[in-house]
Amino acid sequence: MAAKRGGGSWIMNIVDRPANLSSRNALLKGIAWLIISTMFGWYFHVVPNSIFGFDISGYMPLISILVINIVLWLVAAVLFFTVAVIRNRKTSALELFGRMLYAHWPVNLLMVPASITALRTDYASFVNNPRSVIEQTPLCGWLMVAMVVVVLVWYLYWSYVAFKCAGHKQGIANVVLFIVTMALSALLSNVVAEAMIGATLRMIG
Repeated sequence: MAAKRGGGSWIMNIVDRPANLSSRNALLKGIAWLIISTMFGWYFHVVPNSIFGFDISGYMPLISILVINIVLWLVAAVLFFTVAVIRNRKTSALELFGRMLYAHWPVNLLMVPASITALRTDYASFVNNPRSVIEQTPLCGWLMVAMVVVVLVWYLYWSYVAFKCAGHKQGIANVVLFIVTMALSALLSNVVAEAMIGATLRMIG
């Protein structure tokens, strides 16, 4: 299904980007970012621990990180598709999965600090205990907090735009359902990610 295109300013085109792309382009661009994040994570030894978060790990095969990324995308999107199709039986799985995948790419920015040698130790500590990093290195800690907040807001908004566009529904009820589904997706993805990472490390260890 083609995205709705209107006049609008270039700013609004960026703000509503997940809805302004065609379904096919959203899926292709989302897959491209998934591949990029997989290669980046493999090179810098960073793996996703949920749909919103990463951790530094020991060596993991490139294919393992790719599989983890794909599974997390499917686990997260399937809940949104279930909710969307209950509200609108004409919801396209391809459109929803593609738009939700594209909307996820800003989360990859959270991996950037792990690629900076001077920040890797603080990054690893921040993932597990943000307060300790803020207390020991306030500037670094608060910059990471600011980055997480900005990316989180960006990701949540884009994900809602994708969910609303693919499901062709809006309103307060849609917002509430989105929030609940996002919370469940985050929890489920964390459980799945930890299980897959643990299994992979045992296999290669």
